[in-house]
Amino acid sequence: IETYINKILTEKASLEATYNKLYTNQFLTGTPKTNLLNAKVTYFGEVDNLIATINAVISDGKVTPSEKQSVDAVFASYRVDMSLLSTRIEEANQSIQNFLKSNADAIDAKVNIAKAITDKFGTSINGGLISSVIMLLREATPQDGTPNEDPGINTAGISGIQGPTKDKPAFWAGGTYEQAIAGTAKAIIRHDGSSKFTETEIVGTISSNASGSKITIDADSRSLVMNDTNNSEVVKLAFASTDNYSHASFRLSAFTGTTEYSRMSMDAFGMNYRQMSPGASFNTYATIGNGIVEVGSVTDSDSNYLSIQVDSHGIPYISMAGSVIRGLGVFVRTVSSSTTLFNEDCAIISTATSSININLPSNPNAGRLCIVAKRGSSASNITVNGNGSQIYSTTTGAVSSILIGGGIFIYSGSHWQYI
Repeated sequence: IETYINKILTEKASLEATYNKLYTNQFLTGTPKTNLLNAKVTYFGEVDNLIATINAVISDGKVTPSEKQSVDAVFASYRVDMSLLSTRIEEANQSIQNFLKSNADAIDAKVNIAKAITDKFGTSINGGLISSVIMLLREATPQDGTPNEDPGINTAGISGIQGPTKDKPAFWAGGTYEQAIAGTAKAIIRHDGSSKFTETEIVGTISSNASGSKITIDADSRSLVMNDTNNSEVVKLAFASTDNYSHASFRLSAFTGTTEYSRMSMDAFGMNYRQMSPGASFNTYATIGNGIVEVGSVTDSDSNYLSIQVDSHGIPYISMAGSVIRGLGVFVRTVSSSTTLFNEDCAIISTATSSININLPSNPNAGRLCIVAKRGSSASNITVNGNGSQIYSTTTGAVSSILIGGGIFIYSGSHWQYI
């Protein structure tokens, strides 16, 4: 019986030691701490009750069946309460671990500051040289020179503690040391060279690295430049000004070695692409802007191009120099009665079996081409009207209309020429 009681007391001592370590932990708070205390009080009471019951039963030197039953009941209750205390110990330990994980930055700051306060690190002054580990700066608060004076909340500081991964804050402002470790202070420069600045104004040049492929922000020219390993500009984004319009320009370049192969530039007014083709006898280009789309090639002495533009009347047209149109197709409309040609009409085929009138477009552009034809020999001839412009032919001279079986009309800018 004595051995049995000693075992119970040993269990109690072990649980009590664990309880004391957890309950006094500064990071155990709230419900887990309250539950731990209540479970400990209940368990300790049950230990006392069990030992008292055992001692009462064995006091007369014999154990009756009813006394054995009462000991078993108290022992079962003891086991339940001991199990509950073990569960509350596990919950308390988990609560502490969760707190440490979620408040690692705050704990790190408190531990470092506490060591500095207790002079674990030490501060030395040798002439003009001051050597220390942490310096905390604060707002102006009353200081009475006593250990209980209000230190104020630090708003900036300097720390020489790099941390295991060398990424702890070296300088910070706009926040506490804890916030600097957490990365939420307004300005932070870390020991590994990384930094954070909120609402920063920078004057000068910022470069991602000194050599190799790099990105440069030039505050003086207000531009962002990307250079390849040969220091050639492959991308440039900059502010621009055209005819008192402020806008941005963008340029992309491709290089073979240090020789530029192609370039595309773009701004709010258009886009230009040029392929230099090193070693070739010509360079190709394409441009879009000011209502013009143009592609072509340039040599030392000549240029060939195809251009799509919009005239002063809002009508698109194509102009070419040294270019070839392959597989040309035109819009064809078949008519069986008199009609006026639309802007999109190019070729008109008549199937009428009696005379009809066809009016050429009004207000045409120079170079406007209209093809008029009849289908089959049974179709009647067609009277073509200039629709406000004279028609010239080699046989009739200038007339307002002409009777034809078919032909081509080209507007010269002042009259229609019948071919």
